[in-house]
Amino acid sequence: MKKFISVLLSVIMLMSVLSVGAYAATTKPNAPMYESSNTIYSLLTIKNSTATCKTTVLLADGEKWESITQTLEKQSSSGKWSQACDPWTTTASGSSRTCIFSNTATLSTSGKYRVKSVIVVETSSKNKETITTYSSEVSM
Repeated sequence: MKKFISVLLSVIMLMSVLSVGAYAATTKPNAPMYESSNTIYSLLTIKNSTATCKTTVLLADGEKWESITQTLEKQSSSGKWSQACDPWTTTASGSSRTCIFSNTATLSTSGKYRVKSVIVVETSSKNKETITTYSSEVSM
């Protein structure tokens, strides 16, 4: 429990000190309903030409995350989003309710970027859910 509180406080402090960037949770008006009682954030910050992509997963007792895939996306002039670099994937080792997954990429062109995070969660009733979140859009 101490580790969970420690991670939660670290996430809150991290979000409060970042000056550039944005975060988005899965709570949107038309978001699908999930069985999992989750808090999942995707965060993108860009400083100089370095993009930092972070996904934070905090799950309820009895739930665990199995995998996280992050994709840095760039918006084209027509408004379509496409992959800006190869995605990153991590898998859980053991039973884990919390995770902060972070990666960086060097950006070579200006534009509007976002992070797409796809998380596979095993719920307390042993069902598997795939949850997708997006960060807010950040311009470089």
